[in-house]
Amino acid sequence: MSTSTHSARRSLRRRLRRFLLEDHRTRLGLSEVSTLDLRPSLDVGTGPRSPRISSVGPLPPWLELFGWLRPTGKDAGHSLAEAVIVVALIALAAIVTAPALSEAQRTATLRSLGQEMSSLMMRCRAQAILHRQTTALVFELHTDGWHCYVAEDGDGDGVRRDDLEAGHDRLVSEMLQLAAGGSSLGILTDQRVPDPMGNGWLVGDDPVRAGLGNIISFTPDGTATPSSVYLTDHRSQMRVLRVIGGTGRIRALVWKSGWPRWKRTWW
Repeated sequence: MSTSTHSARRSLRRRLRRFLLEDHRTRLGLSEVSTLDLRPSLDVGTGPRSPRISSVGPLPPWLELFGWLRPTGKDAGHSLAEAVIVVALIALAAIVTAPALSEAQRTATLRSLGQEMSSLMMRCRAQAILHRQTTALVFELHTDGWHCYVAEDGDGDGVRRDDLEAGHDRLVSEMLQLAAGGSSLGILTDQRVPDPMGNGWLVGDDPVRAGLGNIISFTPDGTATPSSVYLTDHRSQMRVLRVIGGTGRIRALVWKSGWPRWKRTWW
């Protein structure tokens, strides 16, 4: 920035300070012009300080908002009452915003878990088409919650539990725990949740609805097991990933407490 621009800004600031000070004197009914030192004083080791104002009396709060017009000396600083008010306002703001921040954090965690699940499903679908072999997402309920892994058909009859136990179908991923930050697979059972299909209310507490084996299979021709996987923050929000059987595509829906129906989401 050029020197002329800096000089113009300094001149503008000086005129603004003089105008505010003279307006304040007019409000106080002062006839004499008090001294205003517009040059910042320098102390070794402390850096620049605010300009000094003399003989103008106490400044109003709106004028003290400008740091370069704050009084110095015995009038400098804040009273205990002012400090208590500021602390009280900060505490009140924290109390008011805490629930909203907590809900935003739960929403972000639930969204992240849903995105991870959706990515796994799309990976299975792409792998099935690329390798020309049925690939499945297999769900299991353990003592510490729901887990899943990706498996690939090895004998031509699809991914089956007995073939997995016998070693005919092979695992192509590690076991993944489906939980993060208080969110996991589940259904809110203490609230009336509408059915995503539009048929009354959601019944039951099983979050994986993909047949008896809890296996979502994707075939080489692009079809899949029609299924739904429900996720929740266990407070007031749910998401569902619905796999369309005829196309193998994944559709995501979101629901929050009090909503009359589910809404489509693209994360």
